[in-house]
Amino acid sequence: MHRFGRHKLRRGPATKYKRIQIHFAEVRIIMEHAQGGTLHQKNQNFNLRHQRYSQFDIHRDLAGVLSGIHYLHQRSIVHRDLKGRNILFAADGTPKIADFDLMVQLAQSATGSHEVRRGDGTTVYMAPEAFQPAFGRPGRAGDVWALGCVLLEMLHGHEPRFFRKETNGEVVRLIKAEEIEMALATGLKPFYDHNLGRDGCGDTRDFLDSVEHFLDLCFQPHVSNRPSADNLLQHPFVQGTPWPAVQANQPGHGPYKAIRPRTPLLDATEEQSSTTLQNGAAAPKSETCKCVCYGLTIVAVTLLIALVIVVVLTATLR
Repeated sequence: MHRFGRHKLRRGPATKYKRIQIHFAEVRIIMEHAQGGTLHQKNQNFNLRHQRYSQFDIHRDLAGVLSGIHYLHQRSIVHRDLKGRNILFAADGTPKIADFDLMVQLAQSATGSHEVRRGDGTTVYMAPEAFQPAFGRPGRAGDVWALGCVLLEMLHGHEPRFFRKETNGEVVRLIKAEEIEMALATGLKPFYDHNLGRDGCGDTRDFLDSVEHFLDLCFQPHVSNRPSADNLLQHPFVQGTPWPAVQANQPGHGPYKAIRPRTPLLDATEEQSSTTLQNGAAAPKSETCKCVCYGLTIVAVTLLIALVIVVVLTATLR
């Protein structure tokens, strides 16, 4: 906003520029007041009350932020630092994108594969191409990756987290920025809890299936496989289309396929927890646990019956 002309962002889903004040050697940029605070603060308030984002709020706020990203990209502007702390809310709850210090305006001839020379931003929200050129050139696709991180922030109530599976099978959380950068350079995706809220009704499960698919699209490691903001606006999750209809491959839903997105962490964990059957197939850990529970139940019932028989015989002999 500061370098590329304030007229470009006076309207739309970005915080509005008011005026500039020059105080000695200090330049102060006055923006509109965001009475609703930031998305990060919203999550903090939820956490204090032991609450989480509702399905309605996630759908509304994410659609608003995505519309903002689409608005910027249409004007050849890449934000490059999209995160919960840079998403503000107006008094009526409308999300507004703020903090354009790192934004870049692309040349009109720029394409998705040749946009920005280098990546910038906040490490845990940055895309793999910012650290590994093999994934493509940084640009609009980086904002799409960051949008997925913002969705994770809404779902989990905190900033994105990264985990790595060690050679000894132990799963550790990556804390240092250098470790996260190295992990992102390999295409590692932020952690997502696939079991989050799955104890709810059918609508909740359908909602989360749609969310997982949306995340999988945002977290495609290579920029050429990551959809544009314009494309994501047509996603069933944003449009509010029932997810089972998408799974049935009904027409009108574009290129989206009903797949179960998976993170490297969960893939590694499930591989480690699988057991080989006699026919060579792999049984998930959950099925193994069920078999163990059934076996323990049978043993417990058998012992209880034996105890009753012993008590009856003892009373009879007396």
